[in-house]
Amino acid sequence: MDRLRTRSRASLLLDGRSVLTRIIELWNPALKLNKSPTWPKLAVGDTTAMVSLGFGYDNEGDDFKLVRIVASVGKYKKMRVEVEVYSCNSDSWETIKVGLKFIVRWPKNDVIVNGNPYWAARADGNEVLVRFDMGKRVFNVVPLSSLKIGEVANVKLVDWKGSLAALVCKKGENVVSFDVWVFDDVGKMWSKNHTFGPIGLKVERVLQCFQNGNIIGECLEDGKLFVFHSENGGIKEIVIDGARKRSCQVYGYTESLAYFKGLAKEKVSTEEEELKIDKDVAGFLKRCLGIDPAVPLICRTQ
Repeated sequence: MDRLRTRSRASLLLDGRSVLTRIIELWNPALKLNKSPTWPKLAVGDTTAMVSLGFGYDNEGDDFKLVRIVASVGKYKKMRVEVEVYSCNSDSWETIKVGLKFIVRWPKNDVIVNGNPYWAARADGNEVLVRFDMGKRVFNVVPLSSLKIGEVANVKLVDWKGSLAALVCKKGENVVSFDVWVFDDVGKMWSKNHTFGPIGLKVERVLQCFQNGNIIGECLEDGKLFVFHSENGGIKEIVIDGARKRSCQVYGYTESLAYFKGLAKEKVSTEEEELKIDKDVAGFLKRCLGIDPAVPLICRTQ
């Protein structure tokens, strides 16, 4: 399952069936309440190239919002991007005008900072980030030209203590270090904030950064997960029995008691419905994540 969560107060849950059937579920796990938003306005058809979702929080309007980007191939194979925004307060979708031309890379936003979702995208032939301002309901381009990451590096966009940051894992034959590049929204420049390492592991990829600055990643050789403690340089290994290499995703989660209109207890499924759901989820896990549901997943630290 993919969980997108704002560090503000709520969460958005997308599971395998939801992605495939275009059903969206909003969920607060602390309250054990969920909600199915009204059906989106923008249709998906044969010409649709990408549908991407972003979740965030409008501080001024005290409203959780969902951004849905639909990219389609139009006349003369030109890409057309349409956007609609869902308001949890009004339980409705509104189509908005897009002031710039871009195409996002993934079916969900890459990071959420201060309630605003960011996507890796391409605009005017350049690799950029696009941010959706939840309050003003406009897209802004975040340039990447001043971000110096080198040719051999793994990059993860993170919320670094309230600022947009890129966590860069510099790979070498025997040296792996982490560089934290923070974006200055006023000067529109990236600058190196911290360097951690070298560490005694060969790193395959960086998965997430905690609010305290600790980093979680995946080892190159065996696919085991590890936590790097930025304060003292210590490393703790996490073992998930039965999980294959590159099969794990990690998302930040801040527990809260936030409530918005329409949240309700999850419907209790019948035994027949449960069996169908189990079958669908099992197929998704095996096909997309390489996890055999018949093998118990045991998570432990070492």
